[in-house]
Amino acid sequence: MQVSDLCNALALRGVVFTEKDVTDAVWKLTRSDQIAMYESSTAAKSLWNTLKNWEGNLGIYGSLLICLIAVATVYFLPSLGYVRLIVGSCYLLYVPGYLLTKALFPDPRKLRGLERILLSFALSSCLAIFDGVLLNYAWSLTINSVVMSTSAITIILGVVAMLRSYQLPLTPKTPTLNSNR
Repeated sequence: MQVSDLCNALALRGVVFTEKDVTDAVWKLTRSDQIAMYESSTAAKSLWNTLKNWEGNLGIYGSLLICLIAVATVYFLPSLGYVRLIVGSCYLLYVPGYLLTKALFPDPRKLRGLERILLSFALSSCLAIFDGVLLNYAWSLTINSVVMSTSAITIILGVVAMLRSYQLPLTPKTPTLNSNR
């Protein structure tokens, strides 16, 4: 909504303000966190534009890259035990939970840095336990089955997180104090 639209809507109700008065009032309400302003030009118009948004989806892309590195480490570098241990631990104990938190809380304003990290570790542990119990009863619990099932979970959660970030409302505009309002 433009400021002129807001002035016209107020005029229809019998209240007349200048555009400068309305602009000042909106900025004052924004700075006091009573309303949020949204930039319409930053909205994703398509899923392809969301996929091209590297800055907004860097965590998701990084998690999927770690998944790929972990699978490559397990299958192509079996002799490097310490590398497998480090990459596998980071992968198993962080990545699935991070993607689950991105799928559940796609808006970065709802869950901040440390909260997201701690919740990622906790949810990854829960997913690993659930995956292990499921694999133990359904198939056999081997390194191949754990890697494949965790990779499948990670890819599915990555796709869900990407779709959820596509469905986000417009990103909030940060109010700035300049004279060109």
